[in-house]
Amino acid sequence: MTALRAAAETAVRQCLGLEAGESCAVVTDDDRVLIGEALYEVASEITDDAVIVRYPPGETHGGEPPAPVAAAMAGADVVLAPTTKSLSHTRART
Repeated sequence: MTALRAAAETAVRQCLGLEAGESCAVVTDDDRVLIGEALYEVASEITDDAVIVRYPPGETHGGEPPAPVAAAMAGADVVLAPTTKSLSHTRART
């Protein structure tokens, strides 16, 4: 098991406690895609309702993501966002 896989297992299974009946969106960018793919791999083993959305890195922390990314976030029970620029303080996150 790679270190990235082990960290993804911890994040998804232990920290988030993702369950089979929940939907999960992994939002990542071109610079963090390996992290996003590791998280998606674990999430998709738990739930059939997991998606990964990838877009170019944002310009600033707190910048709103493109509309399709925001829609994926809004439609999921759980959102994981390993991105170069933080999405924590965006309308899309709320």
